[in-house]
Amino acid sequence: MMDEDAQMAAAIAASMGEHTGHGINSQHTESADGAADENMYSRSPEFQRMLSSAVSRENAELNAQRHIIREQDEEYQMALAIDRSRAEMQRQEQLEAERAALETQRTLEERDARREKIARRVPAEPQAEAAQITELAIRLPSGKRLIRRFRLNHTIQSVLDYVVTEAELSEGAFDLLSTYPRKVFTSTPDMTLESAGLFPKAALIVTER
Repeated sequence: MMDEDAQMAAAIAASMGEHTGHGINSQHTESADGAADENMYSRSPEFQRMLSSAVSRENAELNAQRHIIREQDEEYQMALAIDRSRAEMQRQEQLEAERAALETQRTLEERDARREKIARRVPAEPQAEAAQITELAIRLPSGKRLIRRFRLNHTIQSVLDYVVTEAELSEGAFDLLSTYPRKVFTSTPDMTLESAGLFPKAALIVTER
């Protein structure tokens, strides 16, 4: 710092010397006298004020540069934090989507497994010429009409199971009833078709709950 101050003092002194006619342009001034003049001028109040002003300007520029660097660093850190937050959010969304997909797949697999189990309970359809049979016409909520033969000793549950497999309705999500006389059969799954009076033919409708 002392070398820099001395160099600055010399430069200012030289400048002032040129301005007053006592600088390096004077060919007859001895070097020792010039050094003494510079040393005396460097101690003068005017020189000290000029030196202080130059140092203040330099410090102000350094502070301004530090402030800019600090702001840039803060902006970079903020942008980095935003990127990390966005990446974490995307990761969480992907994990949630994967969990939802797995849950949907599991639900479908469980539904299909239940439907297959129910389908195995549906009795084989008897031949048209077989004895002790009935023919049911079942209208689904979609408007589709099913025609199916059952034996008289088959139960209402057999018809419900058949509807589940054919209409792709969930078990327990619909009612099975006759229109005239109006009667709901869903609540009596163990009743035989003969006991229910559903022979030799009967018309039934399925309504979703």
